Amino acid sequence: MRLLFSLIALFAFLSVDSFGQTNEETIDSAKTASGELKLVKISDGDIERIVIKLGDKLLTDGTNNGAVGGEIYRGFPAKTCKIFLIEFANGSFACNAQFVIVDLSGKSPKVSKEFGNCGSMPKIIYKNQSLTLTFPQGREDETYKSGNRQVWRYEKGKLQRIK
Repeated sequence: MRLLFSLIALFAFLSVDSFGQTNEETIDSAKTASGELKLVKISDGDIERIVIKLGDKLLTDGTNNGAVGGEIYRGFPAKTCKIFLIEFANGSFACNAQFVIVDLSGKSPKVSKEFGNCGSMPKIIYKNQSLTLTFPQGREDETYKSGNRQVWRYEKGKLQRIK
């Protein structure tokens, strides 16, 4: 009998708290030639994640980034943006942010792996269809303190750490 009440209580909890409680909120967006690029916060009970969508198509599921916020940091080239730098914030002082690149220049969209040294303000150079991001080393007087200097380049659809 006790087991039956436990199962009924568990079912009631799951049906109230887990099913039908998913909320979606667009936290940033940009119009592109391929459709609207969106960062969407999905809340499902106590679980929140940030996903990237192009129109209604899911580009990332957000299960691995641990982000609590994000923004479309910049688009390149400035006039006809096809490459977007996305910042994910995780609310931590030790590791403030990570980045991904969304590339809409080809037949299908590409999303890079997450990269960066936890800093949220890289120096950015876009020249000759090459995007270079330099993340300075974290300092004691800044919000984030970890992270050695890193330099990343995105070129011809490939992201690589060069320093």
